[in-house]
Amino acid sequence: MPTHTVSRRLHEGGLFARRPVMCVPLSPADVRALLHWARKHRSWTPEQWGHVLFTDESRFNIQNNSRWAIIWREPETGYRAPDIVKRDHYRSGGLLVWAGIATNGRTDLYLFAGGSVAAV
Repeated sequence: MPTHTVSRRLHEGGLFARRPVMCVPLSPADVRALLHWARKHRSWTPEQWGHVLFTDESRFNIQNNSRWAIIWREPETGYRAPDIVKRDHYRSGGLLVWAGIATNGRTDLYLFAGGSVAAV
């Protein structure tokens, strides 16, 4: 049976080809800890937030790209557990980019070969 026939039949049945959602899985304990932190700090003043350094990192994988994967799913179901691809932050063969910002400025941009700070 031709591929386009299968695709058409799946589409007629209400399934659509989509890229899976990529995320770091959070356990129920992680979610509780995040909510606790947010509630604890929601009344902070701008002066208090001025003492905080916000950081973020992005990892770029040079081995393979699972973003090319396609799944067939119903509309509005992208965050169901079977439709999520879990990210592994500690694979080798990548590049980690890290930086931070605060109210009085920003950090330099740091690049870490190997995909994690521990790999350096």
